[in-house]
Amino acid sequence: MTKNGRLLINWATDIIEAKNGVVCFAFERGEVMELCIMKAEFEVTYLYFSIESFPIDRFITIEIVADLA
Repeated sequence: MTKNGRLLINWATDIIEAKNGVVCFAFERGEVMELCIMKAEFEVTYLYFSIESFPIDRFITIEIVADLA
């Protein structure tokens, strides 16, 4: 995940449903310190170490908002 072109988070995700591309990522305490909008993409490393980014032609937009509870 990046903000203003700076890499912030580079962690592995949990694969929930590989066939449909469903993954889960949970932030850890201290990784996000402000309300903001960030860009993200997932990189998949295949069995023989080739890498593919998803989505292919854009970024995922992630909006960090105040606690909803």
